[in-house]
Amino acid sequence: MPLWEHHPGSPNSGPPDASHFGVRILLLIGTESETGSDSFDCFVCSPSWLAEHLHDRSLGFGLNLTEPVDGTLGLGLVIMSEWSLAELRASIESICDMCTAADWGTAASRVGRYFPWEYSYAYDVYVDKHPERFRFPSHSERLAEDR
Repeated sequence: MPLWEHHPGSPNSGPPDASHFGVRILLLIGTESETGSDSFDCFVCSPSWLAEHLHDRSLGFGLNLTEPVDGTLGLGLVIMSEWSLAELRASIESICDMCTAADWGTAASRVGRYFPWEYSYAYDVYVDKHPERFRFPSHSERLAEDR
């Protein structure tokens, strides 16, 4: 089962079959004000490809479920009926636009809700080491703020 990989600038603009595909993509996302970027994982597939490979434990995306539900959880999973790099890129840019924050760690953590981030665990360790800076209000404190 071949997986097509997208390499920007390559003459191959998409998977061989635009209606039946599984594509692993490494997203490089960063800020406009800094050089460099962080990597986020993305797996894009068609519904027919997902149905065919739903039980393939070797793919390494999402979390495979057994009982009581037989299926796959798909963090970073994008399902498209027809391959379109332009539409995929627009969707990823839209997600990035929704994830703006005052600092890169927070913004990247928000993008990581959609696509697994290479530093997600390192960010969690940092937050755990600095509880005074990252204290989230309790439920009753949040309710009081809303009044």
